[in-house]
Amino acid sequence: MSSNAQSADGAKVVQLLDDIIAKANRSRASDIHITPRESRYQVRFRVDGTLREVVQPNRALHAALISRLKRGYAKLLKQRKSKKV
Repeated sequence: MSSNAQSADGAKVVQLLDDIIAKANRSRASDIHITPRESRYQVRFRVDGTLREVVQPNRALHAALISRLKRGYAKLLKQRKSKKV
């Protein structure tokens, strides 16, 4: 895969994640569930105790999305630890 294609996929993942988080915030979701399926994966929000499906993105972006979430979470934890010291 060329670096241009990787950059384009990376931008798609960032945009997708931003959209998911913005929708969750607007919906006042307490949880975001990302569940892999055969050809797609399912994104659901828990709102008022009920899981609601919001989007089913292409499965090809799943690994990149999860990787991005993990990196973002690790960065958040690092920031919180540095504030406590």
